[in-house]
Order: sequence, then structure tokens, then C-alpha cells
Amino acid sequence: MAAPITSIGTERIDVRVRGQDDRILYFKINRTARLSRLFNIYCERRQLDVQTVQFLYEGNRITGNQTPQALGLEDGAELCAFVHQTGGGRQQHGHLISC
Repeated sequence: MAAPITSIGTERIDVRVRGQDDRILYFKINRTARLSRLFNIYCERRQLDVQTVQFLYEGNRITGNQTPQALGLEDGAELCAFVHQTGGGRQQHGHLISC
């Protein structure tokens, strides 16, 4: 019996997301699925607000509207997730001091 015919567009790939703490979560996603779903699930599992996390692929920022196919992601690709940070110090009596 012949193997089932699948379209390249619906092929699923394994993608891993590495956080700032080097923890890795693994996902299996369709090549044509928007990455926003992966971002939301990653943030839910890591108990993060998706609005505070930036995702990168090969050093370039990526958005939830993009797809693995549009980015050229291959099976086993790794994305990086970084939490936005604001500030950088604290003020005491009007002077900025480092933490």
C-alpha cells in the first residue's frame, strides 16, 4: 500500500523554544500555522504574559502573524524567547543607583 500523500504546506515540524533560563519546550506545529498559537502556549506553560515576551529566530525578531513556512523553519528549528525588561536601576532621593 502506498504512503499517504500530504501537502508540504500541511507538514508538521518539531520546533523548540529556548527561554532566557535555557529551559527548552518542544512543539509540533504545521508549517502554515501562525506562530501566535505557539507563542500563546509557550507563555501559558511558562506562566508569562505573551505581551512581555519577544521571540527570535536566528537573531531576528518574529511575530505571531508569521508562519514556519514563511520563515523557512526546518524540522528541529530553535526559537529564542526573551522577556522584555524596563528600567535598569532604582531611584533613591532623585539619583539613579544600580541594583
